[in-house]
Amino acid sequence: MSPALLSLAMLLAAQAPAPSGVTVAENAGLPWLALDPDGGLYVVFYRNGNVELSISTDSGKTFSPPVTALDAAKKAGVPFPRRGPRIAVDRQKRIFVSAPLALDPKNPMTNDLYWTLSADQGRTFSKPQRINETPGAAAESLHATAVGPSGDLHAAWLETGKKGQDLYYVKLGDPSAKKGPRTLRLALNVCERCAPAIAVDAKGNPVLLYREGWQEKKSRQIQFLPSAQPTAKPLQVNAVDTHLINCPEDPPSVSVSADGKTVAAAWMDIRDLDTDCNVYLAFSQGGKFARESRVNDDARYYQGHPSVALDAQGVAWTAWEDGRHGVQRIYAANSKTETNLSVTGPKDQKGAAPCVAAQGAFVGVVFELGPHVAFRALSP
Repeated sequence: MSPALLSLAMLLAAQAPAPSGVTVAENAGLPWLALDPDGGLYVVFYRNGNVELSISTDSGKTFSPPVTALDAAKKAGVPFPRRGPRIAVDRQKRIFVSAPLALDPKNPMTNDLYWTLSADQGRTFSKPQRINETPGAAAESLHATAVGPSGDLHAAWLETGKKGQDLYYVKLGDPSAKKGPRTLRLALNVCERCAPAIAVDAKGNPVLLYREGWQEKKSRQIQFLPSAQPTAKPLQVNAVDTHLINCPEDPPSVSVSADGKTVAAAWMDIRDLDTDCNVYLAFSQGGKFARESRVNDDARYYQGHPSVALDAQGVAWTAWEDGRHGVQRIYAANSKTETNLSVTGPKDQKGAAPCVAAQGAFVGVVFELGPHVAFRALSP
């Protein structure tokens, strides 16, 4: 190549848009992200009809080839949109993976919630254990998990009740234990197709967030539970009515600081009836939520399916689906600068299903990018 052509090629490369992220897995969907204390990244997703896992040990620059974490006989993920797998990693780097699967031969068309554990960085996994006590009761397949400092997996999910879906919780330990853990029902008649959210502080205390179900009210409110006890009283997070009468199939998200003093809650609602869906963020410090603020800076288009995580400085990082450009993108912002960042670019395929996670000062997000799963770091 001549020097002139070489200079032109270098100039065009410099002007080209930066890649939107690193490809984690091709032909995969509904990802979830967890980080370990040493900066390892763990992404779980549906692929080939199973639940698969990929790991990065270089801050998300590269990812390992996917391995099967939960073998679903190639039936996972279809036709259950938004009902993806979950992953959590403890201080010992044990990997907890959970997902809705139809593994009961007596009910081959009905999902239950299962979890599995790997103590060797994904090389082997324990035999899947059912989370919901009653077979078939969690057929709606909506759940959330988080891991505590002692290595227990905290799970929250929806089960069919007398008047709709009820919110259940359990703390899981050794998958080989013969005696089952105590399952608790925490709330009645929650939003029927919005998954709950759960987070655990450094002392092992879980907090939960959910959207109300239909209760002859003006709108479905966002409710916070400060503990996983049946006696815990829900606290309404949103100060302004959500104006959602029907289920939006758009779950809220929650994060808690290590000391348990700060909680960040994010959700979508349609309170501004002259605009479209918007994403809101509220903080609790001392047990009471301050008035929420809108995260997206352009309210004219659809924004939804938010994910939130607190970094070590107490800054909340939120990622969401955003329709302001015609082709849906992934956007992100942090509560310190409030600047909206387009995570995916103008030449990218549709972005969806973001999941943001933080460990120390490092923050990253995984998302669907067309038919693939991608990752992007949001902070150094």
